[in-house]
Amino acid sequence: MELDIIKTLAESTDLVNTINGGMSLAFVTKYTLADHLMVTVKVPGVDKKSLKVEMHDGQLFIYQLMHMEDQLDIPFMVASLRVSEKVNKREIRANYHGRNLNIVMPFSEWEDEDSRSIKIN
Repeated sequence: MELDIIKTLAESTDLVNTINGGMSLAFVTKYTLADHLMVTVKVPGVDKKSLKVEMHDGQLFIYQLMHMEDQLDIPFMVASLRVSEKVNKREIRANYHGRNLNIVMPFSEWEDEDSRSIKIN
């Protein structure tokens, strides 16, 4: 019971800090499964619509577009990781479930393209 209270308090503090101009730190977890690599990114206080995932030259970039007053969107880097040569880069997909951004990177025996934008479902 106390652990749930502490967890809820920590999440609300992080959200209030973000609203008041502070930054929320992303928590990235990587899991290696039999046929794919799973990356879970938790970014408290960040709206799904502002998150973007792109791959350039074998590097995966997860960032947030922060909307400024002058109709200007500024990217804020959330996380970056190198995509293994074993990953089928054409089949990388991302979805947002609950409060987590999940990125699935299926393994392949051959390399695909090195740059593309990845839609978050």
